[in-house]
Amino acid sequence: MFGFYKGYFHYLQLKGMGFKFMLAKNNVILKIGYNHRVLFLPGLDVLVTFVSKFLLKINTRSLNKLKQNVNSLFKVKKRNSYKKKGIFIKGSIVTLKLSSKKTKF
Repeated sequence: MFGFYKGYFHYLQLKGMGFKFMLAKNNVILKIGYNHRVLFLPGLDVLVTFVSKFLLKINTRSLNKLKQNVNSLFKVKKRNSYKKKGIFIKGSIVTLKLSSKKTKF
């Protein structure tokens, strides 16, 4: 019963030039490279904590709701595997793809 008493949580990290998290009450405002800001509304029993402008903590008692919220945040902006930009789970290992362009050297 670890999840029911203490809850499940994930730290989400935003990587990229000019990418930021902003928090308004329990709603998350994302500035992720579009010309407008994106509003994310978590569920009712999901607590979102603002750690820094690049780090966000999502906490809930249900593992299923945690996975739903994290996956819906991942769908907002696709991660760039070449430049390592986008929304990532903190501590996860990201493998970079090699560019197919040949260097001129």
